[in-house]
Amino acid sequence: MIFIDEKNVEWQNLKAMKNIAAIKDLANNMKVKLDEEKPFGIKPDWYSTSINVYKKHVIFGETLLDDLNEDEQKNLAAHEFSHLKYHHFYWIIIVSFGIYAIVSLVLAKYVFPNELSLFIGLIPLFAMFIMIGKWQEYQADMKAVSFTKDKKSMLSLLDKLYQMKTKQDAGKLPPPTIMERVSRILHPSLVNRIRRIEKQPNLWFLNPF
Repeated sequence: MIFIDEKNVEWQNLKAMKNIAAIKDLANNMKVKLDEEKPFGIKPDWYSTSINVYKKHVIFGETLLDDLNEDEQKNLAAHEFSHLKYHHFYWIIIVSFGIYAIVSLVLAKYVFPNELSLFIGLIPLFAMFIMIGKWQEYQADMKAVSFTKDKKSMLSLLDKLYQMKTKQDAGKLPPPTIMERVSRILHPSLVNRIRRIEKQPNLWFLNPF
């Protein structure tokens, strides 16, 4: 889940999506409401995905889609739909800033009765933001599998994402953007995501790292 500039996004030519009808059916089955005019977009020369929680559309990187088969694309879409379905963006904001407000108020009253409490409160804010972000990625993976009923394709998808990341780090692909680097902080390692699906599909909440 990465937020990007939508200027170069193609909304009409969606040929990179190998079975758009099946992905639309999946969204309906998951009861995910997408934008009627622009439910999906394709961004050229991009290796990731993005959702717009306000406009309710999903943007796929064309280069990433070209690397995936039909079932892997379906699992990728299901993962992004899960972020929308379970309102992950709003929850991470509400909980993180809620913790920040409580900690800052307690510090201001009992420890640092000045502006210092606001800065110290940023520590649990960022910690919660990262932890919740990782939990949400695990949940999105597990929910995607529960809707597609295709664990094999999800594992194959994650393996390809891992190979892509390895190539980016080795300089064989264009380096990740700043937003992609930030997103990596909020994501568990791909190795751990694969491990959760293989061995502990229902224990995504136990270890965010």
